[in-house]
Amino acid sequence: MNAVSQDRARASGLVLPNAIVSAGLLVLIGAAGAGKSTLAAAWPARQVLSLDAFREMVSDDPCDQDATAAALAALEAVLVARLAMRRRCVVDATNTTREERAWLLAAADATGTAAAALVLRTPLAECLARNALRPGPLPGREFGRRVPEEVLRRQFTAVAALTGAGLRDEGFAAAVAATPAATGWSVDMAPTPLPTASAPAA
Repeated sequence: MNAVSQDRARASGLVLPNAIVSAGLLVLIGAAGAGKSTLAAAWPARQVLSLDAFREMVSDDPCDQDATAAALAALEAVLVARLAMRRRCVVDATNTTREERAWLLAAADATGTAAAALVLRTPLAECLARNALRPGPLPGREFGRRVPEEVLRRQFTAVAALTGAGLRDEGFAAAVAATPAATGWSVDMAPTPLPTASAPAA
C-alpha cells in the first residue's frame, strides 16, 4: 500500500502491519456484506481486482453468476500480468474457501510474489442486514446483488473457522483479521485464531 492508500485506510480507522502493507498480493476474505469493496477503496482503483467488476466486464452484469468462470479467467490473466511486472494486486472477492484461494497463491508463487490475507470478521447480523438492503434481480435477470441467506451463512461459517496458522499453511506470508469497531476497524495480529489490524489511537 502506498502513502496515499495508507492515508485512506487510516481515514477508515484501519492501520495495517508492514507485512500486509508490503505484500505484492493482498487477498480480501469475507462473507457477502462484510465490507470488502468498501475497504478495497483504500487502495488505488488500478490495483483492485474485483470479481464483480470482471463479471460486468465480460457480461455487462456484475451479478451474473453464470459469467463467473469467464470473469475468473479474465481476472487471472490481469493478476498474473501485474504480478509479473511487480505491480500490487488487491483481490476483492469472497475467497472464503481454500479452493478459491489456491489459484491466487499459485499465481503469487509462480511470480515470486509475497501474498497476504486480510480477513474481514464482520458480525453475521451486520452482514445479513447489509445484504437485505441490496437490490434483487432486475426485471428479466436471474441474479441481483442480494446473496441468498444460506449462501451468506455458509460463507460466514467458513470465515469464522479460519486461523492464522491455517492461512500460513496454505501459503500466505502473513494474515490479519479486521473487525468493525466504533473507531473504524480493529486489527488482530494474534497467531490464533487469526492475526488482526488496529484502530489508530485517539
